[in-house]
Amino acid sequence: MNPLKPFATGSYAEISALPNPENLVIQCVPALVAILLSVERKAGSPLTKGQVEAIRDKTSVVAVPEEAAKAVDERRGYADINLSNAWEEWEVARRP
Repeated sequence: MNPLKPFATGSYAEISALPNPENLVIQCVPALVAILLSVERKAGSPLTKGQVEAIRDKTSVVAVPEEAAKAVDERRGYADINLSNAWEEWEVARRP
């Protein structure tokens, strides 16, 4: 299996399965927290752990160096939830 390269794109399930020797940050495009908020509002009820993880796995991502990820967060005005802990961080993020 080839290692993850900077600016590689694909679904989270595909990209996160690759070896990551450069410790690239995998970022959702758009932010996963925004996607989950939109889906939950449309559904009219809280998302389940299985739904959150399924959405995360299908979401488009890009692998970027840490500095680039920080720059995106700064421009956006917030940090996205950690993809490897999506359910736990989503439970915190959606609280009023």
